[in-house]
Amino acid sequence: MKFAGVFAALAASVASTYAAAPLVVNPPAHAVVNTPTVITWSGGIGHITDSATNNQPITLNFPNLAGTSFTWNTAVPRDTVAVAAVTDSIGETAFSGPFIVQPNCEYLLLPCEPA
Repeated sequence: MKFAGVFAALAASVASTYAAAPLVVNPPAHAVVNTPTVITWSGGIGHITDSATNNQPITLNFPNLAGTSFTWNTAVPRDTVAVAAVTDSIGETAFSGPFIVQPNCEYLLLPCEPA
C-alpha cells in the first residue's frame, strides 16, 4: 500500500510538471540591423536557451537565460529572414514566426525606406 501511495504522488508530480503552460515564442515587433531586438516568450519549464536562426548559414545560441525575454543585438544583414527558437529545461522547443530584419536607415547614405 505504501508503494501505491508513493507511486501516485510521484505520478502526480510528473503530471504537474508536464502540465505547465506550453512554451510560446512571440515574434519581435520589429528587428532592425545593429539595433536591440527584444524576443519574448511565455510558458516552459526551468532554464531557457534561446537561438536565432535565419536564411544565412548562421545559428546564434544564448544558453541559460532567466526570465521571459532576451535582447538580441541584431547583427545580421538587412532582409535576413530570422526565426527565434526557445528551448526549456525539459527539451521542449518553440519557434517564433519568421520576421525580416529591416535596414538601419540611420547609417545608410542612400534613401532608405524600411518595410
